[in-house]
This record gives sequence, C-alpha cells and structure tokens, in this order.
Amino acid sequence: MSIVIGNGMIGNEAKSIWSKYSNHLIYASGVSNSACEDANEFLKEKNMLQETINKIKSDYYIIYYSTCSIYDSSISKSSKYIQHKLEMESLVRKCKKFYIFRLPQVVGHTNSDKTLIKYFYNSIQDGRKIQVYKNAFRNLIDVNDVIKLSEYICGKKEHENKITNIANPKNISIKSIINIIAEIVNKKPNIEIIDDGSSYEISNQTVNEICEKAGVSFDRDYEHKVIKKYYSSRNEN
Repeated sequence: MSIVIGNGMIGNEAKSIWSKYSNHLIYASGVSNSACEDANEFLKEKNMLQETINKIKSDYYIIYYSTCSIYDSSISKSSKYIQHKLEMESLVRKCKKFYIFRLPQVVGHTNSDKTLIKYFYNSIQDGRKIQVYKNAFRNLIDVNDVIKLSEYICGKKEHENKITNIANPKNISIKSIINIIAEIVNKKPNIEIIDDGSSYEISNQTVNEICEKAGVSFDRDYEHKVIKKYYSSRNEN
C-alpha cells in the first residue's frame, strides 16, 4: 500500500488518489508557511523526512512537494524557507526512486490563515487594508489539479528521479487576485497600491504536454473558477 504523510491541503487530497498504488510514499508534511524563519520547525521537518526515508523499503518511490519560489531571484538567497526546501530536496535526491514536484501558490480547502488566498480573503471580509504591489504576480493552481498531474506523471513513470514543476501556464497579478475575491464575496477591498513588486517565470513544459491527458484544463477563467470553488462561502473553511 502507499503511504501519505500529511494532513494539510495536499496530503488530504492525495489520500483518495494514491490508495491504488502499492509502493509510493507521498510526503506532504512539514513547513508550509513561506515566511517561517523558525530553525526548530525546519529541523523538525528535516528529521521527520530523514526518519521516513530510512524506514521505507528500497523499492518505494518517494514523492516530495517543494516550491517554485526557488526561482524567485529576489528572495531565493535570503529566504530561510527556500534554503530549507532546497535542503529537503537534497535529502530526497539521495533516494533510489523519487519524484520532486515544485509547486506555486496552491488553492484548496485549508484551515491555515498563512496561505496567500486565505489572507486576502480574510482581509477583504474584515475590511483590513491590503498593500498591493503593482508589479507583483503569482501563479495559482487548484490542489485537485496538483494531484491529478503528479499522479499522471508517476503513473506513466515519466520524469523519474527528476525535479518537475507543476504550475499554471500563466501568472496573474496580485491586484487581479484581490479583485476576483472581492467579486466573489461581494465586498469592496481596502487596498493601497505600491509601485513595487516582482514576478518570476516558471518553466512549465511538462504540464503543457500532459495537462489534457491528465484531465486538467487551464482555460482563460481558470483562476476565477478555482478561487470561487473554495471561497464562495465561509462553509468550506
């Protein structure tokens, strides 16, 4: 049987999909807050990941979900979170069989207030001022599509022992994200535009080649539909 470690957004979504596999370990636990600087939290994940790797059988594939923010040159050298993720990838790459999937901003059911979309949603609902960086863009993907795409790649034994980006083919501005949420909750956002911010490109060749086969469609209204799916009411949270 397969093993799923993690009870967060990705872990919960993975449990219903990966049950049909017999030799996969899906590691979807550990530090998820990109603003984290707590060395103890990083060490806790490192130890847990290493202990997990030591326990699994040699014929197991280990699947690790990392982050596309590694490509953000404006923070990649200074972010303790990114350095931590690179270290975790290094541990996984020592395994005999592995898949490392780097992800952008994942949208789904979550109890955490640390995700970007949940933060904007709560701020708009509460009327709090949001500083919006004019030139900032992000990449959004439905957690369900993350699992569909990664499961397809593993099922076809493609990109084994490689790092693969699983992301939306296009980025979206922070301002557009906030406007979508505001429209869904029918509240005017309290925003302050700051002439700053940056974005980074994510190589998405693999997803472009397989998304249709995996049953995933990144159409023109993708971001709106994904945000509406999870944030049309408070009941989903």
